[in-house]
Amino acid sequence: MACVRQFLCFLLIILMTPLLTTFAAATSNISLPGCPNICGSILIPYPFGMEAYKCFDVTNRNFNISMGIMGLPWPFLFSYEQNKFLAIGCSTLAYIASYRNDSYFSGCVSTCFSPNSTTGDGGSCNGMGCCQAAIPSDLYFYAVDWHDNPNYAGGFNLCSYAVLVEDDWYKFQDQDFRGVNFYKRNKNGVPVVLNWAIRDNGTCQDGLMKSHNTACRSNHSFCYSTSNGKGYLCQCRQGYEGNPYLTGGCIDIDECKSLDKYPCSSNAICINSDGNFTCSFPKGTYGNPYVNDGNCIKIPEKFSYRGRVVLASILGVATILILVILAVMYVQRKKRMEEKEEYQKYYQMMNDHLRVFSRKQLENATNNFNETNVLGAGGQGKVYKGLLENNQVIAIKKVRAVEETQREEFVNEIILLSQINHKNIVRLLGCCLEVNIPMLVYEFVPNGTVYHLLHRNKTIPISLGTRLC
Repeated sequence: MACVRQFLCFLLIILMTPLLTTFAAATSNISLPGCPNICGSILIPYPFGMEAYKCFDVTNRNFNISMGIMGLPWPFLFSYEQNKFLAIGCSTLAYIASYRNDSYFSGCVSTCFSPNSTTGDGGSCNGMGCCQAAIPSDLYFYAVDWHDNPNYAGGFNLCSYAVLVEDDWYKFQDQDFRGVNFYKRNKNGVPVVLNWAIRDNGTCQDGLMKSHNTACRSNHSFCYSTSNGKGYLCQCRQGYEGNPYLTGGCIDIDECKSLDKYPCSSNAICINSDGNFTCSFPKGTYGNPYVNDGNCIKIPEKFSYRGRVVLASILGVATILILVILAVMYVQRKKRMEEKEEYQKYYQMMNDHLRVFSRKQLENATNNFNETNVLGAGGQGKVYKGLLENNQVIAIKKVRAVEETQREEFVNEIILLSQINHKNIVRLLGCCLEVNIPMLVYEFVPNGTVYHLLHRNKTIPISLGTRLC
C-alpha cells in the first residue's frame, strides 16, 4: 500500500493547488474551529480536512487499483478537461471504459515498425510510439485493457503501458517502450487531476448569493454549477477573498495594499471600500489613475489669482446693476399698468362726451412734438400744430402737470368745456390722458391770436368799441 499512498498524496496536492491560492491572503479563517488545517507546508481549507468523517482516506478499500480497474469515492470525479488516456508501445491497442455502467468506451492505437519510426524524444503522442484519447465528464470508475501484437514490433518493444494521466505531463521518450524505463521512473504513481463539488441535495441557481439551501455560508459568496457532473461550487464575490464555505469566510480585499494586482498610479489617491476601491488624481489634475505610473496632468489655470479676484468683482458689480435695472423696469412696468387701468376708467367717463386720442396718434400728428410745429407757449403750457390721418388740422395743447388727486376733477372740467359751443370760443375736440401731462386737442383756428389782431393786422382797422367788447 506504500506505493498507492504516495500516488494519492500527489493526486490531492494537484487537486487542491488551485483552491489554495484563494486563501493565501486570508489564512486566519479557512477552516472550522478545532480542525487541523496544515499538512506540512500545505494549507487544508474547509470543506477539506484530515480527520473528518468521509475524508479521502487512502486506506479506504473504496479506492482501488487492481487488474486495470480504478474507482473514486463520492464526491470526486476524474477531470475530463485536465486528464487524458495515454497508451505507450508499438502495435498497441488500448481501451478505456466506464466499468460499472458501460456508458463510455474509447481507446487509441499506437504503431511503429522500427525504433526510428517513432515521434522522437519530447514529441507529442500522435500515434507513433504513443497515443492519447479524451475522457468523458462524470467519470468516477473506469477499466483499462489493451491488446499488444509483438509480431509487428520486431522485438524492440518489450513493454506496453496504458494509464489515465494529467494532460501535458508526459513527454515521449524512445526508451519508454524498449524496456521498463517508464515503470521505473513512475513506479510510485503518475499525476491525475480530480474534480470535486458539493454534490448533496442542495440546489443552486448560478450567481445565487448566500442561501440556506447551499453550502455557501459567507454573506459575500455565491454558488455556480460545476462543469463536471452534478453539483455546485461556492466562490467569494468580486472584491472579497477567503473561504466561501464558512460564515464570515469572505473578507474584503484591501486593493490599496496590493497595487501589483489592482493597478493604481503612484501619483493617485487610493481609497479602499467594502468590496471595491477607488483611485483618483488630486483636484486640479486629470488622467487615467487606474494605470500603473499613469500620467497625472495638471489642469492649466486660465487666470491668475489676482485676475480671478478682479473677474469676480466685475461679475458681482454687473450682477448688482442687472438686479437694479430689473427692479426699476419692474416698478416702471407696474406704474404703467396702474396708469393704464386709470386711463381706462377715465376713458369710460369721457368717451360719451368727446374724442379720446392716444399718445401715438398725437405723436404722429406733430412729428413727435417737433419744435417747428409749436404755435405758441405760455404759463399753461405749449401749443402744437398737428395733422391727423384724415388730414384734419388740429391744435394740441400740453398743459401743466396735474396732480394725481386732481386728475378726476380735471377730467370733469374737460367734459364741461367740451359741451360749450360758441362762435367766439375755440371748440375742444378731445384729449389724451395716456401721459402724465394731459394734452388737449382743439380745433385749429388759422386767423391768429388776439395779439395778432390788435397789433399786426394793419389792413382792417378796429374801433375802440370793438376793442373794449
